[in-house]
Amino acid sequence: MLGASLGRFETGSWNRYSAFIPGSSTLERVLRGTGIDTVLVAGTKTNVCCESTARDAMMLDFKVVLVEDCCAALSDDEHRSALENVIQQFGDVMTADEVLIRLRHLENKETGICP
Repeated sequence: MLGASLGRFETGSWNRYSAFIPGSSTLERVLRGTGIDTVLVAGTKTNVCCESTARDAMMLDFKVVLVEDCCAALSDDEHRSALENVIQQFGDVMTADEVLIRLRHLENKETGICP
């Protein structure tokens, strides 16, 4: 159920570029334990922590969406380059509005509500 899956999980802080590096956080275990198979990535820096987390999530068989307007880098060029890397190799890139539309659509499908 999407509604049950939406929420905030406390996974602690991590000290590596990727949240999925073994020993850096409990994120993978928490997601797998709740049956979540898709990761929305947001934060800073797009080309460092966000891209590293997106890459590792894909390699661990999670579906990945990098939320482009919820990420930032030191320059527009670095930001765009990371977005391009992700969309070509590791997952999808969407805006926050696009993500919300998809989530609402999925939730409506699960509850039988037709918009």
